[in-house]
Amino acid sequence: SGAFPFGFEKSAAGDELRLGDVAASFGNSKNAKIHYRKAMEEAKNDLTMWSEALFRLGTLELQNGNVAGARELLKSFREKVPAGSAGTLPGEIMLAENDLAGAEKEFNFLISQNDLLADSARFWLGCLKIRQGKYQEALDIFKQLKESRIPLVSRKSEYGTVLALLKMGRT
Repeated sequence: SGAFPFGFEKSAAGDELRLGDVAASFGNSKNAKIHYRKAMEEAKNDLTMWSEALFRLGTLELQNGNVAGARELLKSFREKVPAGSAGTLPGEIMLAENDLAGAEKEFNFLISQNDLLADSARFWLGCLKIRQGKYQEALDIFKQLKESRIPLVSRKSEYGTVLALLKMGRT
């Protein structure tokens, strides 16, 4: 899921979300989960903040191999916001389940909307291209994302670029 690029106003939920991001950036999944769950609880009346915490927690669950946990979070989102966009989370789940065609379709749809989710969807499409062995396509996507409107996507694209180059045998 994409990070909210403009930050959040000062609030307990916003503080928890930021603490979760810091913990996740240092690889401390346990603390990140705690903070994201606290952010969801604090933001139960703020749908935007609640959703953002849920999406970040869902991505973290997928990174830890917990597809079922991510699916449960997506289900919670759909129950609370039936017609809302779940961002990149459905595509990320498809990617984790090796439904590459479904994930590609989902990411391309988000990219076609050309909104703030487009850059996050491009990042995940690049990851999908690596999984497919299409390293040059992935490299081209990651290079474009260095100028992303979302700082986290820009930073993650640098790692994707390095991975694509290594897969191509280039150092």
